[in-house]
Amino acid sequence: MNDVKSLIQKEEYLSLAINKYILQTGTIPKDTNDFLDWEKLMVEDYLGVHFNKKNPITKKNIVVTFATDNNAYIKGTIEI
Repeated sequence: MNDVKSLIQKEEYLSLAINKYILQTGTIPKDTNDFLDWEKLMVEDYLGVHFNKKNPITKKNIVVTFATDNNAYIKGTIEI
């Protein structure tokens, strides 16, 4: 149960950081493959330099993609 709570908290931090980045820079923090560019958010102003990207359930890094309309999708426990 703690892993689920931790994942939800990480997803909330990510969404807040993405929104803050967009508001402050006017750009979407994505790379050329439409995935989240972690380097843009792993700074003190957004997620901080020590943010743990690991999904506590899958033990892999959290995956964030952007659709053609630039909506962000945070992949949770199921990535298929």
